[in-house]
Amino acid sequence: MLHEASVGARVGLACAALCTALAALGCSTDDPGAAASGGTAGSSGAAGSGGTAGSGGGTGNAGEGSGASGGVLGGFKVNLARADAVTNNPGFTSVHGTVYESARPPIGAWNTEDEQSGCVLLTPRPLLCSPACGSGQACVEDDSGVHCQTLSRSVSAGTLHVTGLQTTDGSSELTVEPTITTSSVIYQSTTLPENALAEGAQVQIETSGGVFEPFVLTSNGIATLEVTESEFPLERGSPAALSWTPPGQVEISRILITLDISHHGGLKGQIECNVADTGAFEIPADMVTALIDLGVAGYPTVGITRTAIGTTEIERGTMELLVYSATERPVIIPGLTSCMTLDECPEGQTCDPADFTCK
Repeated sequence: MLHEASVGARVGLACAALCTALAALGCSTDDPGAAASGGTAGSSGAAGSGGTAGSGGGTGNAGEGSGASGGVLGGFKVNLARADAVTNNPGFTSVHGTVYESARPPIGAWNTEDEQSGCVLLTPRPLLCSPACGSGQACVEDDSGVHCQTLSRSVSAGTLHVTGLQTTDGSSELTVEPTITTSSVIYQSTTLPENALAEGAQVQIETSGGVFEPFVLTSNGIATLEVTESEFPLERGSPAALSWTPPGQVEISRILITLDISHHGGLKGQIECNVADTGAFEIPADMVTALIDLGVAGYPTVGITRTAIGTTEIERGTMELLVYSATERPVIIPGLTSCMTLDECPEGQTCDPADFTCK
């Protein structure tokens, strides 16, 4: 059973797991639950931007390359959140996103230690820029080596005209205006009802035009993700068996999995998978063993995200429309007791605040 004192830690990791999963798609926004372009799996090639590009906005599944010469400029996301008693999250639908004047570089560097069955085992590779990067820059690694690069600005795409989502007043149309500050431009809709987009239906976003010419994006509706297990066991020598309720239309969505078991102690590595949405998957046993051997910390989690994605090409690169439904679950590892207070530890042990484990 889950300790009530662990709720805050678990909720924080839900955001981290989701950020990583969405970064695997190459999506780029500054909104909550999003991550910078070129995240961990993207840098290793585990998962690429999905969908078939087209002038009218192609639709497709995560993991299919968009092939845009200008790179991914960001785009928009439709979050289909399912009410979840385990994470205490309510059910709702929302639209959010950010677009950039040019593609942003991958942030951080990762080594691929193993790759099999649609999964990669990644370990972080520290990047050191000297002198240190200034404000608005990031230390990146590319063909020219490790260096500071100025991050592109978020910009306005104009007003969004969204069709296909059911609003609280029964309409299927929604207008979203950009929120513009001195440092950013973001899009965030009002909260819509749970299941505002039916599985197999189409959602379309048409922009009025801003820095870029007007463009249109479409993507598929997906079933909201339902994970009935409250936790998943993980141990050396055994595959990590994950399960969720399968969708009605398996072919229109993919599942992204992020297994992070050392987050609070300083990330030692993680496993990311991009797999078919069949309702079950096993992360290979040898990859699980290798991840555990890298090190563990308190409140390990696995994030599971169902995705469908559509893309369209504009002059400077690719825009994306990601439809997703995500959750996370605690991972139980033999010999590991997570804690936030001494009371949660066995007699004779103390709670280490550095990694939230009993020792």
